[in-house]
Amino acid sequence: MRVRTAIVTTLAAAAAVLVTTGVASAGGGCLHGVPPSDGEGTRVEMLDACFTPTVLRVEPGAEVTFVNRDDTLHQVSGVGDTWGSFADLAEGDRVSYTFDEDGVYVYSCWIHPGMVGAVVAGSGAGSAGLEDAAVTGGDVTSAATGTAVPPASPPDDGATTGALLVGGAVGLVLGGGGAAATIRRRRETRLARA
Repeated sequence: MRVRTAIVTTLAAAAAVLVTTGVASAGGGCLHGVPPSDGEGTRVEMLDACFTPTVLRVEPGAEVTFVNRDDTLHQVSGVGDTWGSFADLAEGDRVSYTFDEDGVYVYSCWIHPGMVGAVVAGSGAGSAGLEDAAVTGGDVTSAATGTAVPPASPPDDGATTGALLVGGAVGLVLGGGGAAATIRRRRETRLARA
């Protein structure tokens, strides 16, 4: 009975690790399954670990302000680091970027994989900011002090975190299997002596 309990507990723990990381990575604009939203204007709010609207439509040359409404840190970083920064935005902090060229500018929060969005400038048919000069701005302003916040160091590429999670899950499964084998051997030894 103990062997079965150890195996079930180990497999449940491994499944929990894999399921929770899969949900965060799957995303869709938010971390918790809220459907993506589409809007117009010049403001994107980070609320409940979502970029709202998920897709913002603007005219080329528009300045878009990103405001953190959550009590957790967020970041706004363009695909391939073509724009944005790794500066942490605390609750109430804001950062603005100007999207000069026609295109689709995809971005994410590096802190929360799966929290993604896009700014569509004009028809969306342009270069999408794949040239560094296409987007300007980026000074994060602290809500508490009203002063600029220095940028943080870039995070790793995610490979380290993924490897740790997968390694941890494999370790749980192998450890559980090893524990089960040890328990079984001890039981067999006791039965053989009796």
